[in-house]
Amino acid sequence: MILKLHEMIEKVCPINGVAELGDNQFMVDYQSSVTEEQKQAAQEIIQQWPLTLAKELKLQAIENQWQEALETGWDSGQGHLGLKAEDVALLAGNFALAKESAALGGPIPPLVTDENNIITFNTIHDLTMLMLAYGQARSMLSVEFAEKRKAVQNATTIQKL
Repeated sequence: MILKLHEMIEKVCPINGVAELGDNQFMVDYQSSVTEEQKQAAQEIIQQWPLTLAKELKLQAIENQWQEALETGWDSGQGHLGLKAEDVALLAGNFALAKESAALGGPIPPLVTDENNIITFNTIHDLTMLMLAYGQARSMLSVEFAEKRKAVQNATTIQKL
């Protein structure tokens, strides 16, 4: 993470490097062309570093939870349906084709769960109800994680994380 601190300081101040001394203390090797304003900007970044680092770590933990939720999928009661973008696209495509098939008097195509269970539907209404529940679950999952990320972004102290 020291590289991240280096990159942040380098954006506001010409430096050769940053060294961590421990206990949230850092030594910055400034280039000879540095101004006092640039040094001050660098010091402000260093003062905020503990919070910045805590936010980075918390956001990474949230990202890991998000990926786990996507990997787990949505429990339809008959098996799990994927929640990744490609899964949503496939299910949306299946639903669009199912509606067309139903309108033409044809069969409703089944869905296959992550466990390889086959979910069949007698009517387009049955598939529609499942797809509405799926869409609601996916939407609520997105909202939940967006709220977590936003709370981290808005935190002004480590304690609020």
